[in-house]
Amino acid sequence: MRIIKLSLRMMLLVFALGVAGGCAHRAMDSAVASWQNQPVSAVTAAWGQPSEELKVSGKHLLLWNTYDGKLALPDQKRPVPPDCVRLLEVNRSGRIVTGTWDGNDCPGWFSGWSR
Repeated sequence: MRIIKLSLRMMLLVFALGVAGGCAHRAMDSAVASWQNQPVSAVTAAWGQPSEELKVSGKHLLLWNTYDGKLALPDQKRPVPPDCVRLLEVNRSGRIVTGTWDGNDCPGWFSGWSR
């Protein structure tokens, strides 16, 4: 009986961690998507200046790299994770077209990164 209770507790813990990870993923997707059609000035007012600004294949991209919760500058040595990268594409009129994110340390629901 004791082994069954322990097994059930372990299964519940694994399930809870999986759900929490999925929620954080959807929250970050939602936070990045909330900036679509917004002006760049609104994003930079909320997120600060991007770590990097890139022109790739005719696209204008803004990139925010966060390592250990600190915004990394382009010339800084990049440490090994934890990290969170946010990338937004800007159109010619200065509005956000689309965005994405990646990393193992994105704060999800509590990021404050939504519009």
